[in-house]
Parts: sequence; C-alpha cells; structure tokens
Amino acid sequence: MRASPSPRSSAPWSAGYLEENVAAAELVFTAAEAAELDAAVPPGATAGPRYTPQQMAMVDR
Repeated sequence: MRASPSPRSSAPWSAGYLEENVAAAELVFTAAEAAELDAAVPPGATAGPRYTPQQMAMVDR
C-alpha cells in the first residue's frame, strides 16, 4: 500500500510543504500497517460531502 500525498490547502504554500508531499509519495506500508490503518479508519468511512448544506450556502457568497 502506498500513501497518496495530500497538499495542504489551509496553510500558506511553502517549499517545506512541497518537500513533505514529495516525501509522502515514497511511503510504502507493510501489509500489517495497511491492515492497522484500515481497522482504524475503514475504507469508505470518510466518504461524503465535506460541508453541510448550511455551510455550502455560505461558500462563494
């Protein structure tokens, strides 16, 4: 299992963050580590909208 880097969106962009994201692409988890991650946060557990309808109504006002 490989990690997918997720660029930070709430912090100012910097070379440090770029280095973190590039380094994350090199992570490789063992089967045991992947199973532990899946147990802690099952696949699909984070699916769904990011904001509630009330919050979305305030976006791009």
